[in-house]
Amino acid sequence: AMGGVTTRGPSHTNPMTITTKPDTVSRLLVRLHGGFGFTSCGNTGAITGITERFDDVANTQTGRTAATARLALSGYSLNGFGFTSCGFIAAVTGLTERFDDVANTHTARTAATARSYLAEYGLNGFGFTSCGDTTNVGANTGITQRFDDVANTQTGRTAATARRGPGGYGLNGFGFTSCGFIAAVTGLTERFDDVANTQTARTAATARVGTGGYSLNGFGFTSCGDTTSVGALTGITERFDDVANTHTARTAATARRDIAGYSLNGFGFTSCGSTGAVTGLTERFDDVANTQTARTAATARNFLAGYSTNEYFVNFITRDI
Repeated sequence: AMGGVTTRGPSHTNPMTITTKPDTVSRLLVRLHGGFGFTSCGNTGAITGITERFDDVANTQTGRTAATARLALSGYSLNGFGFTSCGFIAAVTGLTERFDDVANTHTARTAATARSYLAEYGLNGFGFTSCGDTTNVGANTGITQRFDDVANTQTGRTAATARRGPGGYGLNGFGFTSCGFIAAVTGLTERFDDVANTQTARTAATARVGTGGYSLNGFGFTSCGDTTSVGALTGITERFDDVANTHTARTAATARRDIAGYSLNGFGFTSCGSTGAVTGLTERFDDVANTQTARTAATARNFLAGYSTNEYFVNFITRDI
């Protein structure tokens, strides 16, 4: 129990694991593990709104209420909910929906600017969509918008470099877009500062399009994609250190493009995509062990969204020595 804290919904009743790790002589890193990963929408051969919940402890994929069917969309988590935004239905759309896993409902929110093949991230209590294609046939854009779920507003921010198919992640108070396609495949990586409203170039990643992005343990990661945009599939996984401004190769995932990426309970996950055929392959990346481990597959889809919700952790506590 914590004084002064009012819970938003039902108490968390799922099993939770608590782990501690020494950080300094007088400080412990404490993590309370819980929550789920989600994949939503995409293309199974037809446009779909399939939404599935992944439980890494039980290693299960469970169907949830479907979102509005679309592909080439973005997904992010925010304030205990999951969001899907933008994509392509019969035309490019800015449709934004909030998923409540407790109620198992999708609720329409204010639409973003219509785009497909875009990046996304959660940052400082807001959700962000960045870059993409405003026509679905090559009108690249760097449009960056901030979504406030409390006010239910989309607000334009300084644009990133225009490109389609990048990965996105939030890291240490900044948002990042990495890789994508401009006139050719690129590894361009940019850092967005929402306070200053600036986009700043950082060291480029290996050039890829259709990559997945996630943040994990104080680093950002890009995984998988296509190094030529015409079928040179890769599982390249790189770790970005924003302090050192470096990308470091890690163990590759199974090669595929147009995947979903999310972090959950101290691991990174890549799910679904295309290996040449549509797949539901789901892999867990452990950055400490530098391993990729197969998990239960999701429903086979590509061009989908991914996010995680209700992961709990406390950064640090001081211990009495």
